[in-house]
Amino acid sequence: VVNPSDIVERYGADTLRLYEMFMGPLEADKPWSTQGIEGAHRWLERVYRLMTDKEKIVDTNDGKLDYSYNFTVKKVSEDIENLRLNTAISQMMIFINDCYKEGHVYKEYAVNFVQMLSVFAPHLGCEMYEMLTGKQDLAYRSWPEYDESKLVVEEKEIAVQVNGKVRAKFNISANASDEELYQTALQQENVKKYTELQEKFDKTLDLIYEHEIAGDLPTDINNRYQKIYRHGKGAGMGVSTDDVEFLENAIVEFD
Repeated sequence: VVNPSDIVERYGADTLRLYEMFMGPLEADKPWSTQGIEGAHRWLERVYRLMTDKEKIVDTNDGKLDYSYNFTVKKVSEDIENLRLNTAISQMMIFINDCYKEGHVYKEYAVNFVQMLSVFAPHLGCEMYEMLTGKQDLAYRSWPEYDESKLVVEEKEIAVQVNGKVRAKFNISANASDEELYQTALQQENVKKYTELQEKFDKTLDLIYEHEIAGDLPTDINNRYQKIYRHGKGAGMGVSTDDVEFLENAIVEFD
């Protein structure tokens, strides 16, 4: 049996409220987790550190958080209305992560975020609101509104995989064509070394193939060549520097 009074005494009422609403859909059965409530407490502390750090709250908007903030207002507003409280909190967590990544947050965004958070953590929300604004009228403020035009994604992040592993990421216009995506991916430094290795490998195999057709390919070179092809490496499925060096050296010695 979990005594709510013990939880409130140790973590505070806001932590208990936030955790209960974050556990999952209201209609679902949810197991209690001490680890979970500790996580909720740490997150509220993280929010408090950000909102009370005067160096991180700025008066000018550089636009870097425009999308994240406006999307958060939209989602939190809709989720609260539809009682999807757990996903509303989840989106607020994403916004705070974005703020930490940027290293600062526009003051108006901070104030409106605190107002939304006060639905779940009223004591902490009111305290942070008063610290940010010097006012005590949080309960009478109009609910934050989002700007639909700021929800248009101008750029998207692309991950480039080589041999089944992500080798690079880059941002590009959301309207970029497939050819632009392809060419930009090829220009990534960590992708170049793999594509150049594959090209080098293919050229070496062309020479090997010529000698194979001529019937004068030494057995040891031919065995390595067949082994590489059986593993599918000739199709770009894991060419290694060792494979290329072996075949290149073999051709030099053979010629």
